[in-house]
Amino acid sequence: MAGQLFPVLIFAVLVYLLSKIIIEKNAQSISMAKILGYSKGEIARLYVMPTSIVVVLCVLINIPLSVRIIGIIWKAMLSQMMTGYLPYWIDPRIYVEMFVAGVICYGVVAALELKRIGKVPMDMALKNVE
Repeated sequence: MAGQLFPVLIFAVLVYLLSKIIIEKNAQSISMAKILGYSKGEIARLYVMPTSIVVVLCVLINIPLSVRIIGIIWKAMLSQMMTGYLPYWIDPRIYVEMFVAGVICYGVVAALELKRIGKVPMDMALKNVE
């Protein structure tokens, strides 16, 4: 179980850090949107939804890509280190589990980012006018 939890935790931390950077870099714009009367849902669609789409697409692309690359490495390693043959096989339900784990992790991160968006003060846009 711990071997399965570690990669999910790493994924969640990386996505959280990247989402946090996006929100921090756009804090002034988020503040301005609040001043202009945008609702929390509209602001979320502007700043969280694009990240959500990219995360889901990347997970969908990277799962089969990673499996293919690991398969190539497995065959190369096997041919150099062993005289026999061990098949490389992954149960198809594992793909679904990886995708679901990725989406659930991102859902938690997105909820945290929505909370962070809610905490962006409205006066930030007025203080930093250049």
